[in-house]
Amino acid sequence: MKLRQNKLVPLRLREHVAQDERAQERFEEILEVLDSTRLDWASQTSRSALPARSAQPTHSAQPARSAQTSQATRSSSDRQSSELSLGATLAHLPQQTLGEYTQAREPSLLSHVFRIAANYQSHTDRVIFLGDSQSQSVIKAILHACCDPYWNSWTRAERGSKPRRFFAGESWDNDTHQAILEHFSDQRATNRHEEFDWGVVRLTSPKNSRQELREECLGTDPVDSFATVLKKLHAARHIPTAMLATNTDEELWIDCLATDPSVGYSNAVATESTPVIPSSLIASTFSGLLSAAILGVNVMELLAGAHFISKQFFELDKSSNPVLRWTAWQILAQQSGIARQLYFTNSTLESSARWLLDLNENRNWSNASNDESTPPYTWALCPPHRYHNSDVSQQNRNLWQCHLVVNSVRYDDLQVPDGCESNYRDVLQRHIQQKTHKLGTSTASGLIIEFPIVDELAIGQWMQWMILADLLQAETQTTAGK
Repeated sequence: MKLRQNKLVPLRLREHVAQDERAQERFEEILEVLDSTRLDWASQTSRSALPARSAQPTHSAQPARSAQTSQATRSSSDRQSSELSLGATLAHLPQQTLGEYTQAREPSLLSHVFRIAANYQSHTDRVIFLGDSQSQSVIKAILHACCDPYWNSWTRAERGSKPRRFFAGESWDNDTHQAILEHFSDQRATNRHEEFDWGVVRLTSPKNSRQELREECLGTDPVDSFATVLKKLHAARHIPTAMLATNTDEELWIDCLATDPSVGYSNAVATESTPVIPSSLIASTFSGLLSAAILGVNVMELLAGAHFISKQFFELDKSSNPVLRWTAWQILAQQSGIARQLYFTNSTLESSARWLLDLNENRNWSNASNDESTPPYTWALCPPHRYHNSDVSQQNRNLWQCHLVVNSVRYDDLQVPDGCESNYRDVLQRHIQQKTHKLGTSTASGLIIEFPIVDELAIGQWMQWMILADLLQAETQTTAGK
């Protein structure tokens, strides 16, 4: 049985960093620059309001005429928000989304998300999340942490009538694409006897330097190409008899690219005053919330965790601000050319760890041509079996470790026949205690982020923390490197 925790317990940052006097001075300098950016974000939102979000049509994208009307309606609020940076926008987005739902529930973004999610849950048993690798990594981080590890293997009843999940889009592998097409094609006999339909959620996927390079090499974007084929397959699919009178094709193909930019701050269409949100940062936007809600993830708790981190970020000074201090240590390690290892003790955090690596990879890509003097910002990913074999006492000053540790398990013990012990929590806790003790008493350098448990509240905190850190680094790296 899965244990639930509905009380928000903050993630905790523990620092064990052995540095010489010069490095410590440099750390304080970087921290000062980051704190200046934090204060600037706070002042931006005190001067301006985020754009008001108009009501979204029931299921499909707005027609061009409606979009033009919506754009004219938003012009006033757009001008007010013209000074908002991407960092200030995303820092306040969770609070705004929750606030809108409380104050005007029916036209709010969350109500729109819940309506679409309920439709998918009622009429589909399989959903494809279609997007580039960055947008997919966001959704996987949320779903793998908050859903059962063997989600697709459970019956529909055991899944609470939520659909099974599949991912597709950016892949160089023909066999991968052909396999998923065959899985959903009517040429597969079992698909002609399915009791429920299947749907697609196309995630936001803005153009960036990596996509432009792919298009230059291939002549087209692989996500666009596969979406064209998949949409034809979806239109020609066999629809179960019970579903014929209750749905249309458009209602089970949601294209987040076509979402009005004032709703969820879609990164598909940007005006001069609407920040473009990279696909690796969509956790609290329409795309991220809808994908999570379809699988039954508690998006209110995701947003509550994210809002808590933003509130903490703006209220705590630099001496105790975990987001600022984490970011400062990462910039210092990068400038020093120190290799880093990211350990996680819980396999359900693997997708979250890989998402963090994607953020860093994107930062490398965007800065590669602009800052050749800065060493690559990379992590080596270390799964649980390597965690048990690691020895921090052998660590040197040219290697940092970050440990993601979980203090409480989320599943209780299964009663196995003949009294066989099924509890592994004690063994894991001993390993964690040994590693953290060695890290605290040795000359090694490292950081520990403690999760109270792996659930929506914790993952909401984690993702907002790393999003703010990534945007802080993007905005201040040039200044900090001088």
